[in-house]
Amino acid sequence: MVDYTYIAIRLEDIYVAFVYFVFVIQLLRKKVRLNLQYLLLFVLFWISVFISLYLGFFIQKTIAVLNVGFLNSLRRIEYMGIFFVFASSVRTRKDIVFYLRFILATIAIVTVYGLGQKYLGWPAVQTMNPEYAKGYLLVLDAWARISSTFGGHYDLAAYLIFFIPFLLAITIRVNKWFYILVLLALSNIALSASRVSYGAYVLSSFPFLLYFRKWKLLIITILATVGLTFLSSNLTQRINRTFQTKQIFIDKTTGQTTVPRRLRPDDLPIGDYIPNKVNVENRATDVYSNGISNINLNSTDVKAVKLNILDEVRTEAR
Repeated sequence: MVDYTYIAIRLEDIYVAFVYFVFVIQLLRKKVRLNLQYLLLFVLFWISVFISLYLGFFIQKTIAVLNVGFLNSLRRIEYMGIFFVFASSVRTRKDIVFYLRFILATIAIVTVYGLGQKYLGWPAVQTMNPEYAKGYLLVLDAWARISSTFGGHYDLAAYLIFFIPFLLAITIRVNKWFYILVLLALSNIALSASRVSYGAYVLSSFPFLLYFRKWKLLIITILATVGLTFLSSNLTQRINRTFQTKQIFIDKTTGQTTVPRRLRPDDLPIGDYIPNKVNVENRATDVYSNGISNINLNSTDVKAVKLNILDEVRTEAR
């Protein structure tokens, strides 16, 4: 576990490090060639990331812990550097076809597993809070959002967003049956209830089909999008919350801002806990943006609440 975070160094990090090690060995042996076409752009981006780290920690003081900022910056190199491994491994048309098939197979597995999380009780390991990040196998309840098997719902949705235009292109140029993967990916995005990814999907896929004048496919995609959106109550509720009028109270003396909200316990983010949940299940609970609520706990109650949280998480993990 990395200090000052609840994120651990996982097997995928070790695997990526091993891939880089083998790649460097092959470079030294001159078995592969480094693709230099985009190297300068990548290096400039990485330099800007570390300049931002320096400014944030030493000057602006917006980064509290140096090693966390450093590891976050290093992660950009870890993930983006794979591009050069991939580019150097493509030599013939056969290599391109192999990667395309591999990508399609991966998307199929990911989307089917996402539906399995929702409807078949398939487990996932989430990193959305410190307790879940310990590696519990979680089975989602009826109201939970599906997520990446090791990550969160945003990770899953962002991954699928990159490939939906690609899947549409495959559908147009290769075979219409690949549209099934588009529907599977779209259903996963709806069930993840990620508004940002949903908006990115609309702004990328619809103009893509408009540009190529695929009117029939565009109409089918719009109808499928609307249908799957309304089938996900989680997503529709979050979209409705995006466009709404709120009361905001500002204290002229202190400048403190308060946004009153009426929430049920199940509306709170994952990891929050409401004591005596059974008693408040059928009535709303006041929750404020500044952390003040209508529930006051003494030290004994706080310890009891923490124990209850751990017991509930362990029970769900089993």
